[in-house]
Amino acid sequence: AGTTRQRYFIAGMDCPTEEGLLRKQLQGKDGVVALEFDLINRLLDVHHRLPDDAPLRAAISAAGMSAEAVDTAAAP
Repeated sequence: AGTTRQRYFIAGMDCPTEEGLLRKQLQGKDGVVALEFDLINRLLDVHHRLPDDAPLRAAISAAGMSAEAVDTAAAP
């Protein structure tokens, strides 16, 4: 089945420590298929099978960070 890719800009994510916090919150969540981190550009791609991204935003918030959705159509 197909997945949706949601890209987020996360201003507070700039080192492996934050990546680890986000992995802990997101990995294994129902509907989350894969995570791709780009620490240099502070981007996180979440491949998921969820009807919307509210649970993803909640998990990122629970890690103490805020996420800004990035238009994946414009992303490389």
